[in-house]
Amino acid sequence: MQERGRKARRRCRCVEGAKVNVIPSELQLELDGRLLPGQTADDLFRELAGDEDLELEALSYEPGSARADLSLMGLLSDVLTAADPDVSKVG
Repeated sequence: MQERGRKARRRCRCVEGAKVNVIPSELQLELDGRLLPGQTADDLFRELAGDEDLELEALSYEPGSARADLSLMGLLSDVLTAADPDVSKVG
């Protein structure tokens, strides 16, 4: 899958057919997806499905903040620069 944004994807469980050497009629995949501020479960579904015709369902979903809290970025930058003065800043 092509990376389209920065998201942490953790824990993935795949459930297939019960018999060896038999192609299952369906595949169930449980994925724990973390979203960026302002994104929804539907955004993740669109990214995962791409052009494929998939049936996706959110087992649980808690909308996060609409905007990222960047109030500590200056402090983080100062701490990292103090730890490694040769670090190059991005953005």
